[in-house]
Amino acid sequence: MSKRPSAPGDQNLYQVGDTWYLKVQIGGQQVRESLRTTDQAEARLRRDRRIAELRGNLHSWPEAIGRWLEEFLPENVDPSTAERYAVSIGQIDPAMVTDTTTGRRVPLSELPLERITQKTVGEIVSWSKQQRDATNATLRRDLTALSSVLHASIGWGWRDDNPARTWDRSHIKERREPIVLPTAEEIERYCADVKPMWAAAVRFLAATGMRESEVFGLQRSQISADGRSITLTTTKARRARVVPLSPTGVGIVVGIPRHIKSGVVFWHGDGLPYRNVSSRHIQIRERLNAADERAGRKRNPLKFRLHDLRHLFAVNYLRDGGSIYDLQLVLGHSSLKVTEMYLDYVDPTTRQRAMRFGGGSA
Repeated sequence: MSKRPSAPGDQNLYQVGDTWYLKVQIGGQQVRESLRTTDQAEARLRRDRRIAELRGNLHSWPEAIGRWLEEFLPENVDPSTAERYAVSIGQIDPAMVTDTTTGRRVPLSELPLERITQKTVGEIVSWSKQQRDATNATLRRDLTALSSVLHASIGWGWRDDNPARTWDRSHIKERREPIVLPTAEEIERYCADVKPMWAAAVRFLAATGMRESEVFGLQRSQISADGRSITLTTTKARRARVVPLSPTGVGIVVGIPRHIKSGVVFWHGDGLPYRNVSSRHIQIRERLNAADERAGRKRNPLKFRLHDLRHLFAVNYLRDGGSIYDLQLVLGHSSLKVTEMYLDYVDPTTRQRAMRFGGGSA
């Protein structure tokens, strides 16, 4: 089969038939090998990665993850997001992917960082669906974490592209489950059978729309001098935001005793903040449902999550005359599109009023 010269500027490349080959001299040794592609642009990428490997310049996946965890995450995302990213990376580490240079199937953890391509991303998704039964929402979070690693590696000069960011995510569209808003009766039924401090925190979630981590980590110093607003500096969007307090919210804070040793607003024990609040809530909820069943009380079981109280606040904010633009600021959404989902839960008149600029706020 005849060899054809490469295009101008494509050093170290030549073709045999339609397949591209590498020809390079490393350390006095001549290397000739197939790049296993007929695509010229892909051949260039594989050439560069293979030459880097031959020269001993490739970076291992564990090396990249170690530097990402130590240098990149602490400076660029909040602790809860960093923890979630780290979990995602741990879940995709075993994914079986193709090393396009050797043609072998290897775990992602054994693939050099420079060899991650869009094909690799697609294989991670397929493996996760088959082996982990991962949902689309989980897959999107995993790819966001992978994209973070690759983005950091660009800054280190280890890569010049981010295939996790450019991979077409329309293949894994996130289907948002319909919001089920808890009723006032359900919230009060729940709060009637828990400790007063925990009940106050739950009511505060519904009164402010704040996230669980924001409420259960709230410090007295974050409350304004007049007691009518809260300033949050450590947020999911990494931007400070001010949450106004309604009379209900003010009343809850005023009614909470201060702990002499702690600045935490919602405390237990010796002034300690609550931990693992979501799992604690689920345990309480299931205990209350079991008690209802034992007592033969015929009422719907409690199903709401703590995050559903944020949804309830948002819908009530619009129903009470608030603007969708003000609501975005209160909730701390980086995109108005996220906030607009609450418009589906109000009537057409309220929807039109909420979407007007300068609308009144609750």
